[in-house]
Amino acid sequence: MSPVHNLKKKAGEFFLATELRKDNRQRKVVGFQEARKIGIVYPVTAGDDKEQDILKKYALYLKEERKQFHFLGYVDRMKIPEHLKDTMDHSFFSRSDLNWYLRPVRGNAQRFLDQEFDVLIDLSIRDSVPLLYICGLSGARFKIGRMRPSGNNIFDMMISLDGEVTMKELFKQIDHYLNVIHS
Repeated sequence: MSPVHNLKKKAGEFFLATELRKDNRQRKVVGFQEARKIGIVYPVTAGDDKEQDILKKYALYLKEERKQFHFLGYVDRMKIPEHLKDTMDHSFFSRSDLNWYLRPVRGNAQRFLDQEFDVLIDLSIRDSVPLLYICGLSGARFKIGRMRPSGNNIFDMMISLDGEVTMKELFKQIDHYLNVIHS
């Protein structure tokens, strides 16, 4: 990582922590059965069709369960590749939608933040300041993500996984615990 990127990342983490101190959202434990609208954020991994297949299968499952949902993928490039197309329930954002300290400020990221979700799921395997901003600034009632030192003020429930963490395994555990919760 370049020194400039490290500086942007540290500044982003600092400004996010500052904004999180003002967080006054109404937190509530929400299980899958109670949830009506679910938001899912994830990093787009170039050339990983397995991850896209997992997301497509989950989208079908959510439709069968009559849940409203929206996926938001972060592409760590200036431009979103041509093969990634926005749909009604799936959109993308890229570096061009961020300010200098990696805060999402326009486009699909801002529209996602304007939505009210019962549950927000973060499928990030590695820390990503733009996705932490989305999770931190979202007004979702219940936020779930991977256990990480920087997520304590963001997530209401964190999943700890041993060994090499994959999106598939993280998703499986989050789905399990969401279905166990009965509000």
